Amino acid sequence: AGTSVFNATDWRSWYIGCGYNRRSGLVCPCWRIYFRNRIAAAFPEPAPRDTMKEAVIKKAIAMRSRAHAPFSNYRVGAAVETQSGEIIGGCNVESSSYGLTCCAERVALFRAVAEGHTSFRSMAVATHNSGMPCGACRQVIWELCSDIPIHICNEQKCVKTISSKDLLPDAFDKSKLL
Repeated sequence: AGTSVFNATDWRSWYIGCGYNRRSGLVCPCWRIYFRNRIAAAFPEPAPRDTMKEAVIKKAIAMRSRAHAPFSNYRVGAAVETQSGEIIGGCNVESSSYGLTCCAERVALFRAVAEGHTSFRSMAVATHNSGMPCGACRQVIWELCSDIPIHICNEQKCVKTISSKDLLPDAFDKSKLL
């Protein structure tokens, strides 16, 4: 009885125009936007450096609560940021035979290596008094990470940032081996 505003012919021409045209190989801009948004959701942009710095610091502070320090009660948390942007944490684990104690920095790095990471961007270390890494940790940090920023934190925030090159000047590494 009445005239249809939208008929089958109009629908087909719209559908063929808004998508992939097999004959010409062209893609409609509507589909480009659709797929661009889908790709963006599947592959998000990397976080800005300031956000990653905050994330690695928060992870290190949070890892302090997992420390096993029944003898010294000196809880240390550490986190390392991998080249891919993943943040891996570690905490100190004490042993009654003090020489067998594992520092948080080494636990975080060894865990990252065990998970297949070989390149690192930054590291954070958190203690209640902004303590610096020990000599053994400085050596391991240098060997596995080269020169990266190390964020030294207390229980709430980053107190200072120092490079691993400044932590271990004139470092001994594989270049010194025969």
